[in-house]
Amino acid sequence: KDLINWEMIGYCINRPTQLTGAINIFATTIRYHDNTFYMITTNVSNPFGNFYVTATNPAGPWSDPVWIDAQGIDPDLFFDDDGKVYVISSTFELHEIDIKTGRFKSEGLKIWNGTGGRYAEGPHIYKKDGFYYLMAAEGGTEEAHSETIARSKNIWGPYNPNPANPILA
Repeated sequence: KDLINWEMIGYCINRPTQLTGAINIFATTIRYHDNTFYMITTNVSNPFGNFYVTATNPAGPWSDPVWIDAQGIDPDLFFDDDGKVYVISSTFELHEIDIKTGRFKSEGLKIWNGTGGRYAEGPHIYKKDGFYYLMAAEGGTEEAHSETIARSKNIWGPYNPNPANPILA
């Protein structure tokens, strides 16, 4: 309620059978849609890859990983109003995805190049007032780190960057 008074209720990855090998998780994102919680992330160790787990209660139990073929790191899910689900990662390549199986339902399309900042990461898509907004971090995790945003009337683009980018530095 206030980001001060809270308690830990559990972990999304809590069984050795969920991930075998080394675990080094990057930039998790939690989404909630249709009575299900989704945690999507990248394991940068062996086995390397992007995956999500699901639960109907955030305290768990959480499912085994559903591995996806998204390239890059820091994937995110977007649930559109028409029932379609999309995944995007640091490559800015968008895919429609079958949320039950993790298989892509479309060819990937690079929908943005960012603003030129190095090490793009953590892209998220939001929809507001008829626009799709694509927000991402650029510049690495040092003094050049910033947040940029672009918008489009169509989820597949073209995305026009905010002339005031970066919106946060």
